[in-house]
Amino acid sequence: MPGTFRYTIGRDFDPASGGNLMNLGVLLANRFGLSDAFVLGDVADVLQNEALRGLDRFSYILGTGVLGISLDVTGPAQPSLISVKFDFSAGTGNQLMAGGTLGDALATGSGNDVLRGYGGDDSLSGGAGNDTLAGGAGADLLDGGGGIDAADYRTAPAGVVVDLLAGTGSGGEAAGDVLVGIEDLLGSAFGDVLTGDADANALLGGEGDDTLSGGAGDDRLVGGAGADRLDGGAGSDTVDYAASLSDVAVDLLAGTGSGGDAAGDELVGVENIVGTALADTLTGDAAANRLDGGGGGDLLSGGGGDDTLAGGAGDDTLAGGAGADLLDGGSGTDTADYGASPAAVAVDLLAGTGSGGDAAGDALAGVERVVGSGFADALAGDAGANTLFGGGGDDSLSGGAGADFLAGGVGADRIDGGDGADLIEAGDGDDVADGGDGNDTLSGGAGGDTLRGGVGHDQLLGGDGADVAFGGDGNDHLRGEAGDDMLAGEAGDDLLAGGEGGDLLTGGDGADVIHAGAGDDIANGGAGRDVLTGGEGGDTLLGGDGDDLLFGGGPDLFDAQAGDDYLRGEAGDDTLAGGGGADTLLGGVGNDLLFGGEGDDLLRGEEGRDVLRGDAGNDILEGGDGDDLLAGGAGADVILGGAGNDRLFGEAGNDRFVFGAGWGADVIQDFGRVAGNRDVIQFQAGSFADLASLLAASAQVGADVVITSPAGDVLTVAGLSLASLGAGDFLFG
Repeated sequence: MPGTFRYTIGRDFDPASGGNLMNLGVLLANRFGLSDAFVLGDVADVLQNEALRGLDRFSYILGTGVLGISLDVTGPAQPSLISVKFDFSAGTGNQLMAGGTLGDALATGSGNDVLRGYGGDDSLSGGAGNDTLAGGAGADLLDGGGGIDAADYRTAPAGVVVDLLAGTGSGGEAAGDVLVGIEDLLGSAFGDVLTGDADANALLGGEGDDTLSGGAGDDRLVGGAGADRLDGGAGSDTVDYAASLSDVAVDLLAGTGSGGDAAGDELVGVENIVGTALADTLTGDAAANRLDGGGGGDLLSGGGGDDTLAGGAGDDTLAGGAGADLLDGGSGTDTADYGASPAAVAVDLLAGTGSGGDAAGDALAGVERVVGSGFADALAGDAGANTLFGGGGDDSLSGGAGADFLAGGVGADRIDGGDGADLIEAGDGDDVADGGDGNDTLSGGAGGDTLRGGVGHDQLLGGDGADVAFGGDGNDHLRGEAGDDMLAGEAGDDLLAGGEGGDLLTGGDGADVIHAGAGDDIANGGAGRDVLTGGEGGDTLLGGDGDDLLFGGGPDLFDAQAGDDYLRGEAGDDTLAGGGGADTLLGGVGNDLLFGGEGDDLLRGEEGRDVLRGDAGNDILEGGDGDDLLAGGAGADVILGGAGNDRLFGEAGNDRFVFGAGWGADVIQDFGRVAGNRDVIQFQAGSFADLASLLAASAQVGADVVITSPAGDVLTVAGLSLASLGAGDFLFG
């Protein structure tokens, strides 16, 4: 329990250890003498006095803790007459001391102490430690002692003028003050004039239009709110806007500030800037500057000199300018900008170094993005996700590991994505871009570009110009776009789109899809089950090995090659060749040529005057509409002329000629005339039902047999006598 102790007049008071409350009350008739002394121990004690008057002395010795002393005067005492002296010079704790309304003498020890004099001509002595001394009203002596000490005028009711070099103050609460061993000044909320000395001072103007002059030494100037004049003087001086609630723009070369606490500021002899927690714009001059962006997405421009640019938190842009600069992006996605360099630069983020142009001698840390110059730059990333902008000139960009974005800009650039899923925009010019490992996206832009996807599922876009693109391993998507492009899918199931121009498209291994697009293109599916579409123009479609699907669109040439292929000519006069395998050939609209090749093929001429040749194999040939020529070739073929006036050749093999309703006026050129053949003619429903009705409608016309259906269709069997025909030559139904 705290003890209660009564002071006896004429004796010093020394409390027992552990006491933390001393009631020094006496009878109102008693008075303290001028020689009375109170000695406090090493605990946090509180003095309460009921009848204090005169000049008494309170002394604290042996204490090591944090001490707070409150002098609470009650009863008939006269506080306005209180003048106290606290001598805590032997203490080591951090102390808070406050005097009375008359001239007090407060002294502390080696802690970081706060001394407040309030009214009267006070003497405040901080001792060792970093102390804050507030004299208040009156002509005060402020002696900071050792350490970094501050004179505090923040509660002053008017502006103050304080000069640390002269050790004097005037105006407001500084009037008559003498300052010794003071390094820092805290101004009022009004227009202050604060001047430093030869040491490193911190001058804080507070609100109001302040004038801060650092003098010699490396000073820190904080103007605060208001249009301030900040003069660093000699040394490497810093203006600090960290406390500003709005972003600032500060230009050391122009000597001006705007926005937030910098609004209306004038800067002279300042080398360094500390920004806010927001998005600041900080600009250096020709000297060696340090620009600290703080939080927010800042724009830091060093100018000339060997500068240090620290972006801090946020996505910052650092432009060191001329000189050997240190660019430290800090956290966030930060950019080193060499766009204004007068010569080419070489920057390596993995090594953290720069050379050439404005990058000469630069060191980089915490930087993820680089903007090159208008010349031939060499930019290299690191293991992270980097963004490299080449700008103008023939640049070399290397992303390294990570998912990088590489933009070559104007010029003939060489770009290597490296490992990771990279996005490459080569830009204008004849560029060479290699995605490397990973699922990459490459865009050539204008110019004749060479794009290589590498390993992974890549997307390659040639852009304008005659481009060359190689998909590499993986299921790739290649688009030539405008220009005469060469696209090679290589390994994997690829999608190739030629776009405009006369393109050469090769699927390579895998099940590829090829769209030739506009122009006269050549598309080769290569090995695998491919789909080829010609689009507009006269295209050449080569299926390659595998069971392929080929679609024309224009006057196209098809060569399906090996495999069981499907060919459709669509519009235009097409040439379709099935090659080996059981193929399906559809001529579509136009006068088409269809060649089945080896295998049992299906050939349909469809619309137009078509020529169909089955070649080897047991083929089915259907002429469709139009005056067609059908030749079965070797094998047991089925030949249907369809509508129109058709010429039919069975050729080698036992062929069957089929006629339905409305077959037109057809001619069989070689029925029964090929040695060893046993051909037949089949009439489907709607023409003849039996041999008798057929023979009744047949006539010998010269060397040919002419058969006329009830509907008026005519079949001419060339070079054959009617008498030679028998039941074995016909099928019905």
